Amino acid sequence: MNKHVIIVPDVYNDSTWSHADVPDVLEYIKQEFVFVPETLCIFHEKITGQGGSTDVTPVDPASEQHFRELTGTFYVVVYPGFMLDQIGGIQWEAIKFSYNFVKKLLLPADPVAPGSPNNELSARQNSARVNGRIPYIVGELRSTPDLIALPYSFYNSDGKEEEHCLMCIGTGYYQILDCRDGDTPVTDIADAAVSVYDPETDITSAAIYQVGEAFTDAPLYTIKSSSINGQTLDTPAERKLESTNLYFEYPNLIKSRVPVDFTGLLAVNDSVSIYGAEFGVSDAGLSGAATVDTGSLISFETTLDLSSPNDYKGLLLTAATFVISGSGVNLSGQYEVASIVKTTVLGGFKYSITLSNPAFVNPNWSAVTGPVTATIGATLNNNDGAIDLDEVYTVQSVSSSAITLVNPVAINSDWDKVNELPGHSTVALTADISLDKMDSRWVGWHSIIMPEATGIMANFSYPQGLYWTSKKGRVDPHRSEIVIEYQMLDTDGDPIGGIFTKNDFRYQLIKDGFGVTLKIDLPYPGSFRFRARRSFFGGEDQANSTVKIKDVFATAVSSKRNYGNVTIVRSKTIATDGALSVKERKLNFKVVRKFPLNVTGPLTATRSAADALVQMAIDPHIGRRTLAEVDYAQIYDTVDQINSYFGSSQASQFCYTFDDVNQSFQEAAGMIASAIFCEPYRRYNKLLLQFERETDNSVLLFNHRNKVPETETRELIFGIQKNYDGVIVEYTDPADDSRVKFFLPDENIKNPQTINTVGVRNKRQAYLIAYRAWNKMQFQRETVHFEAMREADLLVRTDRVLCADNTLTTTQDGQIESFSGLIVITSQPVKFVAGLNYVMHLQLDDGSVDAIGCSAGIDEYHVQLSRAALRPLFAGTAYMVTSDDDETAKAFIVMEKEPSASNTSSLTLINYDSRYYQNDHDFNNYGWGFNWGNSWGGVI
Repeated sequence: MNKHVIIVPDVYNDSTWSHADVPDVLEYIKQEFVFVPETLCIFHEKITGQGGSTDVTPVDPASEQHFRELTGTFYVVVYPGFMLDQIGGIQWEAIKFSYNFVKKLLLPADPVAPGSPNNELSARQNSARVNGRIPYIVGELRSTPDLIALPYSFYNSDGKEEEHCLMCIGTGYYQILDCRDGDTPVTDIADAAVSVYDPETDITSAAIYQVGEAFTDAPLYTIKSSSINGQTLDTPAERKLESTNLYFEYPNLIKSRVPVDFTGLLAVNDSVSIYGAEFGVSDAGLSGAATVDTGSLISFETTLDLSSPNDYKGLLLTAATFVISGSGVNLSGQYEVASIVKTTVLGGFKYSITLSNPAFVNPNWSAVTGPVTATIGATLNNNDGAIDLDEVYTVQSVSSSAITLVNPVAINSDWDKVNELPGHSTVALTADISLDKMDSRWVGWHSIIMPEATGIMANFSYPQGLYWTSKKGRVDPHRSEIVIEYQMLDTDGDPIGGIFTKNDFRYQLIKDGFGVTLKIDLPYPGSFRFRARRSFFGGEDQANSTVKIKDVFATAVSSKRNYGNVTIVRSKTIATDGALSVKERKLNFKVVRKFPLNVTGPLTATRSAADALVQMAIDPHIGRRTLAEVDYAQIYDTVDQINSYFGSSQASQFCYTFDDVNQSFQEAAGMIASAIFCEPYRRYNKLLLQFERETDNSVLLFNHRNKVPETETRELIFGIQKNYDGVIVEYTDPADDSRVKFFLPDENIKNPQTINTVGVRNKRQAYLIAYRAWNKMQFQRETVHFEAMREADLLVRTDRVLCADNTLTTTQDGQIESFSGLIVITSQPVKFVAGLNYVMHLQLDDGSVDAIGCSAGIDEYHVQLSRAALRPLFAGTAYMVTSDDDETAKAFIVMEKEPSASNTSSLTLINYDSRYYQNDHDFNNYGWGFNWGNSWGGVI
């Protein structure tokens, strides 16, 4: 049902009111208000004033629930701000309380920081976890470090993109076993560099683990412009005319052999680019056998007779593959000619051509170590006798029949050659000529607000390389210029001072993608704005010269060199050629946490749950206990017992990353203890561990004297609860960090109980956990619930206890009233049946139960013990008497203990059965290499 909502900006002017019918009033208010006004109040049916009888503004969860149940009309009133001064103190405090609750309802919840990628099952990557908990790693695992600063990248001198990252493995010290990028060892990645630094260490000093070159300078602190996302720097030219009828007349005219109205194409002061205006001597083909040699020399023998060979300044080689040292080497490219020597040989001429720095065009020239001959294609071009008027000029004037340029000979001296032609023009020469109007096509202005910035780092990508291809297939170098302008900003973000320029000019033939980084030092620290464009040199329609602005950073050298008690990673990786987006970062390490040996000894790599529990307990940010509050000797002794009992230290390992900021130490301690078959508890203000194992001793006796009357219930179990037919234990495979399963009794189960372990990273530990769960499932037969007296405070989960069945009248239990030697006087009558053996169970003062044979005394209140108790008896000692065939008293295990009212505890017990632990010693009996069948799918 919709509810009618009226937004009331001014209670005295109903023309400002807006009306709507909506299903959810609070959701509608959330949409209408960007910010929740502090003076907002919600009234039901009529406006009565703040705090009035119809004011239904929610102030707590209960009033919110009542609010949502209301129907009808709601008035959302926003009172003027000046009213705050007129509201009394008590009323204003109430309004603020109401506002704070409404704000929580209407504003989105605070973002929850993602968990550490260490605990993810797939797609692990290095990422920033803002407001997340620094990973606290224990044991051995594969760590995917968190980013703690914005990664930045630039192009190195080879045109390859280099990315630098600063990351955090976690708090504390670690042994580093390996380093990978995804699944690839970093040692196999060319030019990669990784350094890991211990806590409290300068990150420009020596690393504890290093691959590749060392980092000796401080990292950059950067802010990346969010406005730059790979925009293409457009060619600043617009094609206005392309024709074979265009010609040039000295000293500065462009004309046409056929009528053309130039006035609609260009205007005064326009920049015009001329392309294709090449006249004169044709290129000369030298195809055939060619010999290359050291000294940048290549020679041809041909019948072609060139009158002035030294006028040719360019040589194009195609399909130029020579066999050098048994391998084919391609020397194709457009080269600059330094000199040509022409000699006469039998049947023709030999041209010996010396090239100028050919390795700059094609690095394969460095492989030439002696004369090698092959049949290739070659063309001499760029003849000095030719006229090339291609360039960018300024328009002086435009008429219908001609375009007049501003002093073009000052830009291109070939205009003087036009003066030497007949008629002082190229009218007799034909070429396919284009006229392009030039324009400055800027990307920007864009601002980066970073008051401490000292530099700019701008990355530009040439994804297709940089070269020009003629219509005949010749490949030449091409020119490209990137221009970036920048200007400082004041504290208000307004531009101040002059505009500075930085450019990058290159004339290259590169067919693979590459990049360029412009690094700029600002005139003084501060925020700035920038814009970028590219220049035009003609021939763009036949050039591969696309330029993209990949990213722009404001930079400053980081002053932070030491990150305290955190292990830091610095990395350098080389990105894919020409990539415009950074690849997924998947740097990861196999690490083992280091803790002080035996609490106070030297740092030692450890996988022991005892080290994890003790160190977390005394950590000032986690357990916050003092060493005196942790019985570490007992904890280490308990873990030694576990290792001895199961026959391997793997049974007591715990390997996990704690990353939840809301997780308590109590929860963490429980996770650690449960993985090693223990229960943590505190006694005498000290933290201890209790190991659950097979035992004949009970720690406490419950009878009608220490149970709350009429609270005991018993449930007998026939079969297996929930009809489970097996168990699946999931654990983490240390080989590849995948989650794997162990099945009991085999993989054919249909309705299993699934146990998702935490901190378990070995098969043996998973095996033991699975069998204990499977055995308890099979042999659990009885559950008991009751309220217990103060004695229950001494109990720990998994304790074995004796519990009289006080749901039956035949149970014989009570307390000792007095004693004399081996005679005890009981509070309740004890009946003995001839022919049966009896035992009296006595609760001793040390938290144990003593079982002593007994017989009838002089009456039903006197019992004769067969021996003295193991500890002194006191009046009030609880007892229970059982016979050989007595089912009223059994051993139980404490499964749950919760505090209840009136200083009592609610207990849940299950029957104790030694068969729960019947597989605990499998590895002691059969060895750790035994093949345990298809539950594993192989040998463990």
